[in-house]
Parts: sequence; C-alpha cells; structure tokens
Amino acid sequence: MYNENAELHVNITNTEQTVRDKHDSRTVVGVDMNEDNVALTALSEDGVEDTLVIDFPEIKFERHRYFTMRKRIQNAGKESIHDTLEGREERFVRDRLHKVSRHIVELSRQFERPCIAFEDLKEMRDSIDYGTRMNRRLHHLPFRALQCYTSYKPSFEGIPTGWINPEYTSQRCPMCGHTAPLNH
Repeated sequence: MYNENAELHVNITNTEQTVRDKHDSRTVVGVDMNEDNVALTALSEDGVEDTLVIDFPEIKFERHRYFTMRKRIQNAGKESIHDTLEGREERFVRDRLHKVSRHIVELSRQFERPCIAFEDLKEMRDSIDYGTRMNRRLHHLPFRALQCYTSYKPSFEGIPTGWINPEYTSQRCPMCGHTAPLNH
C-alpha cells in the first residue's frame, strides 16, 4: 500500500461470540487425524449423522521433498538457502492446515449445537519409536497445529471444542462400549 500522505487506515471489525458449554451439545464432531487425511464423524443421540474424509497427502509429500532438499544442501555445504527452504515449507503446511480446519468448521456448522472433539495426542510422540525414518514421518505430523487452528475458528461461531483420551478408542465398540483388542 502506498499513500502520499504516509497515513495508514485500518478497519477492524470485532464481533464477540460466547462459546457455549460443550456439555450442552447435541452433535459431537469427532476429528481423527491420520498421516494423509482427517476423518470426521458427526454423532448425535440418533447415531451417525455424517462422515467426511479430508485428504491432504500433499503435506506429507512436500515435507519429504523439503527434507530431501535440505539434506542435499547440507551435504553440499550450502547453508545459506536452508532458512529460505524452511520458511517455504512452513508456509505451505500452514496454508494447507488452515484450509483443512475451515472444512472441519464448515461441516460442524451444519449440525444443531455441535461440539468438535479431538484426541489428546500430547503424549503420543514420547511413546513412538519405530526407527529413524518412521519416527521422522510420525514426529512431523502436524496434528497439534491442526488442532490449534481448528480450535480457535469455531469459537467465532460459538462452537466449543474438547479433547478426549484416545486410549482404547480404536478397540471400544461404539454400540455397547465393550473394549477388546480384536475390535480394531
């Protein structure tokens, strides 16, 4: 922007929205983040309302591409471009995650009094040890960033978010609640 008077005019709109209590929700939108996609399931007292899978394989592909470029640059001894590549990678991933988080909020808005539920994966990285290559892939999953982007956007709509303990969720029967290793 250029102005001859060297003045900058900014319009800011502030809208306040109170986020209702998550216990008053009628629909829970569960968010399950995987390496290449996010699976969303909207559940109400009547059962499954809707499901959606949002694919984003380009994040994994681009992260691997930039990792390979950084490795080659380090081997060649050219450190000057390292920060440029890292900035490009971060901006690319952040852009894709914002787009995915908008899709999650758009799906949630379709339902009566929704709540968005994430798995609390804070401790996941500590328990992962599958070898160097697999650890790099799993430790670079941007699940926490996606949760952060998705948790502030619904607050503008008054939609609450929450975290659940992921322990045994893959083994728990959704109908009766029985947990068994063969249920996965």
